[in-house]
Amino acid sequence: MNTVLLILLIMTEAAFCFVTVSRGSDKGEYKLGRLIANVGELVLFLLTVLLPGIDLSFRFTMLITLLVIRAAAAGIMLLFRKKDRDEKKAFSKIMSAAGSAVMFAAALIPSYLFSDYNGLPVSGKYTVAQTKAIVIDENRTEEYKNDGSKREVPLYFYYPQDAAAGESFPVVFFSHGAFGYYQSNSSTYMELASNGYIVISMEHPYHSIFTHDHNGDLILADRSFMQDIGELYSDDTTIERADEIQNKMISLRLADANTAVDAIKDPSSAVWVYDNNEDTIASVLSMADTGRMGFMGHSLGGAAAVSIGRQRDDIDAVIDIDGTMLGETSGNEYFTVDGGRYMIAVNEKPEKYTLPLLSFSNQQSHDDDMYCRENNIPYVNNTVIDNAEQAYETYIAGTGHMNYTDLPLFSPFLANYIGQVTVSDDTAGTGTVDAEGCIVKMNEIILDFFNAYLKGDGEFRVEEGYIV
Repeated sequence: MNTVLLILLIMTEAAFCFVTVSRGSDKGEYKLGRLIANVGELVLFLLTVLLPGIDLSFRFTMLITLLVIRAAAAGIMLLFRKKDRDEKKAFSKIMSAAGSAVMFAAALIPSYLFSDYNGLPVSGKYTVAQTKAIVIDENRTEEYKNDGSKREVPLYFYYPQDAAAGESFPVVFFSHGAFGYYQSNSSTYMELASNGYIVISMEHPYHSIFTHDHNGDLILADRSFMQDIGELYSDDTTIERADEIQNKMISLRLADANTAVDAIKDPSSAVWVYDNNEDTIASVLSMADTGRMGFMGHSLGGAAAVSIGRQRDDIDAVIDIDGTMLGETSGNEYFTVDGGRYMIAVNEKPEKYTLPLLSFSNQQSHDDDMYCRENNIPYVNNTVIDNAEQAYETYIAGTGHMNYTDLPLFSPFLANYIGQVTVSDDTAGTGTVDAEGCIVKMNEIILDFFNAYLKGDGEFRVEEGYIV
């Protein structure tokens, strides 16, 4: 509908231009006509709000602002006009209409970049509330700064707001992917929290696209981290350099994860920075059953989830959402696949993975996994799953890497663009799958998995793949 709206606005400008040029109106008449046209365009927009796809959200804020300013400016110009009977030149009228069309198109860009997504319905009985805090790790100096400041780990809590007195809930941690954001899988957190979980989504400063420190200062993804990601997926990168990069990234993620888990288990031992919500955080932590904890993550966060599950005996179940298990690798090797050089993380470790483990793959990753199995290539995810005591793997047909986040629901364009740029791979954005159907199915599987292994509710089963 945004395209229809744009066409209607341009047609209004074209009609106004045609009438004023053909009539040869003077400047005074033109200003009156301009006011009528601008007010008419504002009314036209307000009428289209009644149609699906057009609303008063941030997607159309620029356009609303533009239309209001244009109408107000036209009114002021008419009010204070001088008696000017000179004819306004046709060229000026045409350029004014063309300029208006360009402004309309520019103001509608957010409506093309973002959808009108307002979240998904949840299946649980609890109302979900949110709060946040920052934990400062005084044992770590921030490696992305040189001022001696300590590492900060922002934590975002999703929890049952209407819990009964004395109720306690399992805790699930989430780690976002490279250039991700704590809200990347909000629908998953909401679904779990509505069903009686406390979900804690952590942010990894300088790995996330943006976050804020305890002073409220904006922190963007670090340039060196961006370079590391680009180098990791470059065909020119040596095996030794790839090992160095991924070990550095996983080490930081694991340290952040340990900081978060330790703070939740023993709040008094951590340094907290509250957002005027100390009592709320204390209430949430009092409901947290740290004897039942799970960990999940997307992409690089999924790799961290698998590794933290290996390290700690207080994590009970792990989900890797489309992440190569870099922390489990014994190195990288090059293989020739379809005539091209292909660097793949490999694993020849004999140690079994003892925790219940669920792994999601996108369509291309699933196909690559099958290729590795058929050709006896020890791809790390396959090896870990094959050697685990309780491991499950599945995929949703037609998915790209970003389909396992909420971003395609919020902004299909950005999801496809960011996914491809992140790993320089056309398959890493969004696939052909229905974006909402994919997330709904993934959330259903995740809930079933944690219900089985954190609540002892039923036996978990998963199919090899799903079509939605």
